[in-house]
Amino acid sequence: QFVRVRSYRDRQEQIGEDFERAENYLSLVGLVIVVLGGIAVSSVTRVFVRQKIRSIAVMKCVGGTSRQILAVYLLQALALGVLGSLIGVVLAWTAVAAIPDDMNQIGTLTVRYGLSWSAVAQGIGIGLLVSLLFAMVPLLEVRQVKPSLLLRQDTSGGRRDWFQIAATGVVAGALVALASWQAASVQVGLSVCLGFIGLTLVLHVMGWLLTRMTRPLARSGWFPLRQAVLHLVRPGNQTRVILLTVGLGTFFIMGVRGLQVSLLDQFAMQ
Repeated sequence: QFVRVRSYRDRQEQIGEDFERAENYLSLVGLVIVVLGGIAVSSVTRVFVRQKIRSIAVMKCVGGTSRQILAVYLLQALALGVLGSLIGVVLAWTAVAAIPDDMNQIGTLTVRYGLSWSAVAQGIGIGLLVSLLFAMVPLLEVRQVKPSLLLRQDTSGGRRDWFQIAATGVVAGALVALASWQAASVQVGLSVCLGFIGLTLVLHVMGWLLTRMTRPLARSGWFPLRQAVLHLVRPGNQTRVILLTVGLGTFFIMGVRGLQVSLLDQFAMQ
């Protein structure tokens, strides 16, 4: 017959591990929100730059340099990042203030909920970092806009911009650092980012296959279907970006939900 002896030390260590798992879960949720928000910032910034091509050409005609124009739009992105971060802090404060008083009591312990200044600074800092990193790469397209676009439409493909490729590498490195900081492990952060890159490639391939498979429908005699298919492959379309965002969102929601169920089951058994 086996006898198991438990003491308060075992229970203390077990509670500490439970809180650590819960903290890692919340960190994962925060990282998911950061990644999806960054993709949205990048997509909106890219569309914004393409809409402002003629305005950028006009500013270059009157003496504006690419560096000055880039600084103007980057300041706009940072201002929106600050505004969005402040709105997020206000919403978080409202949600914490709405917690009922009877939830402050856990057993014999009284828990006080609130926002610390360090948490507020961390949230605003991450919001600014995401706005800066994900808006930087699309904004670098400003350097390729020429004043001659006001006289003729440039249909030639642009040359490969190595500076923009290097900026993409910097953004990827910053994401690895952010994921490692959230997970408190460089190995875990690198694994998460590699998985994210692999999933992104798979979704891009699926988007390419979708446009290829629907291309024969562009010769359909039904006008709405023909126009819908043509808009999937028109210049400047956001088909792959939308598929990427929706696919990543679905994947992350399923993953986070699965972890939540697993954690709750584990806590219930303990």
